[in-house]
Amino acid sequence: MNNHLLLNLSNHPYSNWSEIQKQAAAVYGEVIDLPFPAIDEGGDEDYIAQLSHTYLQRIKEIGTPPLLTIHLMGEMTFCFALLKLLQQEGYTCVASTSKRIVDELKPSQKQVTFQFERFRRYE
Repeated sequence: MNNHLLLNLSNHPYSNWSEIQKQAAAVYGEVIDLPFPAIDEGGDEDYIAQLSHTYLQRIKEIGTPPLLTIHLMGEMTFCFALLKLLQQEGYTCVASTSKRIVDELKPSQKQVTFQFERFRRYE
């Protein structure tokens, strides 16, 4: 029995993932969502540090390495701060990569579609 988990910490719930992304995630085990926080755009570095420590504690309550891998995507300064803490604790963290497809609808209006490609480890 596989008791490994992939914790999805992003703004994109697992239920909305494409079948291709869900299949790629299966190698990490069952996927569970931890909603990405709403980051206060006016928050300073201390705010980000406190928030990242709060989320580290939440993640530690969910699982421990090597059984828990974290899919971490979102606001960059928070992700960077949390990533450093998670790596210090021995967690494996991954990002989702995608192909960006842009359709020019008319001048100054574009439709952008992201097509999942793979998971890539943060190293």
